[in-house]
Amino acid sequence: MSAPAGGGVQEGEEPRRFLIATAVSRYALCPAWDRPGLVEAREQIVELFTQKLGYRHHTALGADPTVSQLREQLRDFCTSEDRRDDDLVVVYLSGHGEVDEAGNEHVLLMSDTKPSDVFFTALPTAELVRVFSGTKVRRLMLILDTCYSGRGGNELAAAALERLSATWKPGTASPGLVIVSSAQPHQQAKRS
Repeated sequence: MSAPAGGGVQEGEEPRRFLIATAVSRYALCPAWDRPGLVEAREQIVELFTQKLGYRHHTALGADPTVSQLREQLRDFCTSEDRRDDDLVVVYLSGHGEVDEAGNEHVLLMSDTKPSDVFFTALPTAELVRVFSGTKVRRLMLILDTCYSGRGGNELAAAALERLSATWKPGTASPGLVIVSSAQPHQQAKRS
């Protein structure tokens, strides 16, 4: 059954479920940051969502993305003509997270983050909202598995309320945003 022009949903058609999962386990400019165990954590998330919850794993992003690769691949997925407003999208991001010295901003350290200039070369977590803004993606779960992810989740929620609420008007599919974080705002994530 194909969707009508414009990405609409035909009556009786179930929402599609997509998982985009990435882990930054290797840092090209700082091998001391490497966390090879995150590869297994990502695989466990993929297995859970695909085998038990019925999601399709969208693999274009892969592992160890740079800042621009993360932005571009997520944006390409969200702006694809194949997207529908009832799609259920889960994005899992695992790696290092930091909060700047002033405690003002949570950032995600990507594979190209420079240790000498972390807060300029990392991705501000709240900027992820820009990736989804103005797209058909209206049902979204973001899972942050990083240190201080509670802080990043708070910033994402605030940015989403400000930016997405204006574009997520009620239509054929009710919009929704869920943010799951692995740590409290001032807590490092621990791996056994």
